[in-house]
Amino acid sequence: MRNFLSIFTRIRDGHGAKFLRFIAVGVLNTAVGYGLYLAGLLMGLAPALALAIAWALGATFNYFSTGRLVFRAGGMALLPRFLLAYAAVYVFNLTLLQSALKLGAPAWAAQGFVLPVVVVASYLVLNYAVFAPRRA
Repeated sequence: MRNFLSIFTRIRDGHGAKFLRFIAVGVLNTAVGYGLYLAGLLMGLAPALALAIAWALGATFNYFSTGRLVFRAGGMALLPRFLLAYAAVYVFNLTLLQSALKLGAPAWAAQGFVLPVVVVASYLVLNYAVFAPRRA
């Protein structure tokens, strides 16, 4: 539990402004992604397929919005690493979504329940694995 809480302390102390930018940009990215997910459900898609489509359609938009506005990085050089990290976070998200569904959460709400955990995980992965400053 102490290690889990230390993640939030590091975010607050060392990454506060960046994390707040991540949250602000993430609100837009999440609204688009969640909207696409709900649209998929309304079209009769299974939750896993709706999530896959929402993540696939949002990946490029999220790369540019998050990369430029949050991490102050641009260009195409980091796109492959971003897509790999994005895929890993997707698998994590899908695992949590399926768990929420198995616990009886309705499909429309299950993704909303897991979003807070996915947001923190996404920030950590992007900050440390994709947009981390290069060491000399």
